[in-house]
Amino acid sequence: MPQQEYNISYEPLFTAVQLIDVQAVIEQVTDPWYNQTLIGVGDGLFRIELEDAPAVGLGPRQAFTVPAGMLHRPVVPVRTAVLMIEKAG
Repeated sequence: MPQQEYNISYEPLFTAVQLIDVQAVIEQVTDPWYNQTLIGVGDGLFRIELEDAPAVGLGPRQAFTVPAGMLHRPVVPVRTAVLMIEKAG
């Protein structure tokens, strides 16, 4: 089986206070697999406090899925940017 190319671009495409049209970025990609840094943000710790479960600490470039319906509260010591992905509706 031939190995697919994996294109990684660490250079951010956007800066702060600039509109990011993620769909436009997606539509410009022709590579079969593409990883693009959209924007660089601070390296602050991000903690998610969960109902009836231990808190989860996230560092740079880490993610966590909160189950639907679970009460949670994000806690950050410094200004932080968060990318939230939710299902439609």
